[in-house]
Amino acid sequence: MSPSKPAAPGRLLTQAAGERQTGALVVDGQPGGTVFLDEGMVIYAESPAAPGVGELLTASGRLAGRTWQAALDAGSAGGRVGQLLVDQGHLTQGELELCVLGAIYDAGYFTLSPASAPVEFRLGVEHWLGPVVRVDAAAVLREARRRSRLLDEIHPHPWVDSAPVSPVPRPSTERVTLTALQWELLVHADGQRTPADLAQLLGRAGYATIQELRRLAALGLIEPPPAPPVTDQPEFVRLPRARGTAVDI
Repeated sequence: MSPSKPAAPGRLLTQAAGERQTGALVVDGQPGGTVFLDEGMVIYAESPAAPGVGELLTASGRLAGRTWQAALDAGSAGGRVGQLLVDQGHLTQGELELCVLGAIYDAGYFTLSPASAPVEFRLGVEHWLGPVVRVDAAAVLREARRRSRLLDEIHPHPWVDSAPVSPVPRPSTERVTLTALQWELLVHADGQRTPADLAQLLGRAGYATIQELRRLAALGLIEPPPAPPVTDQPEFVRLPRARGTAVDI
């Protein structure tokens, strides 16, 4: 099942899950991502817009960077990275499961939200983390749709999700109340970092980052991106006026 034309990622995930396939559903585009299946059950998901398990654990200080790298070096080839972290006492099974569940739903939103995108299912591909949890594909799809609806209810302007974040120089209201995450985002926003960059930098879930940025945009605390230049209209050229008695109308 490897379509060469754009298709609905959610529909192909449902098909692969119904056939109890093992492999990776790869979705191209922006931001794109990959959903990994084991006998039809989702065991992991990743996307450039969402920090993975490693980024979440190390950025939060739960694991040292060298500990994570050692587990990658020793367990990637056999898909045993997660099991090694538990066996060596660096994480409890419950901690690892919660972190993987969060990563699945976070990356699943970005990967499965497009109505149509170039999609390929690669049979037999396994993830280096190994099976930690098994989630029904239908549950991942439902959560992706729920998150999409929630974002539109907060602020129905998707430019917030990918444009570099620039705080406004002066709020339009006299008093503003911010959450801790909103404050972090505004402090680290420099007009160059995108929401994905901020999520990686702060070790925050990609969706939670976008959710708070949409709230900030709704409050008028984020500058909208500049309008793209109009290039599809011919440039107006003033013709020379003919000599005579004609005048401008």
